[in-house]
Amino acid sequence: MMRDGSAMLTALALTAYATISVAASLPSGEKKDWLVYRVEVDDQIVKFTIPPGVNEEFLDPPVPQRIDLQQPGIFDPTGRGPRILSRHWDYRSNAVALVDGTLKAAIWIERSEKSLIDLDALQAAVSENQELSHAKDVMSGEYAGPPNPTTKFEARSVGGRQGFYVHYRTSLPDYVVTIDSHHYLVIYVSASSISQPDWREDAQAAADAILQSIRIEPRQ
Repeated sequence: MMRDGSAMLTALALTAYATISVAASLPSGEKKDWLVYRVEVDDQIVKFTIPPGVNEEFLDPPVPQRIDLQQPGIFDPTGRGPRILSRHWDYRSNAVALVDGTLKAAIWIERSEKSLIDLDALQAAVSENQELSHAKDVMSGEYAGPPNPTTKFEARSVGGRQGFYVHYRTSLPDYVVTIDSHHYLVIYVSASSISQPDWREDAQAAADAILQSIRIEPRQ
């Protein structure tokens, strides 16, 4: 009986430890242990700071050190190109509990056939690539529903440059900002799937901190 009691206490202690460990590692606005990345994209540098951790369920890839935009085949017919960042952080009370929601952060590059001479050109390129992406999905049978057009462009400063916060009809908004005369970044950071109020507040603070950490600068 004593052995059973000791085993139960040990199990409870381990469960409590796992709960505290997972809860302590959930990203918030506190950036003490965050990781700084610096990615060369031709003659530009994209910098950002993110929480540690790689989500194996989502197969989060490593952050590249350098991307050559002139590499053949790097962009698909819709203009979508390589990812600079793709990370997911699950919010749950312990390692075996159900996931309440996930903080998501992604940055990728898209190409414009026309020169991105101003914000009007950037807006047109985003809308055109969205239409191409929908047409590709319909032709491949991946998606047969209605198109997902842009519905509103809000001017925003992102990474130290002027860009847009782009709203879509059937998906969550993202940010776009020009990186050179024919390429722009798409930046997606969302904590919207998290339902528990305290976790959602922490996750939103983390999302804001990720977005504010992004910088785009010429390579010296």
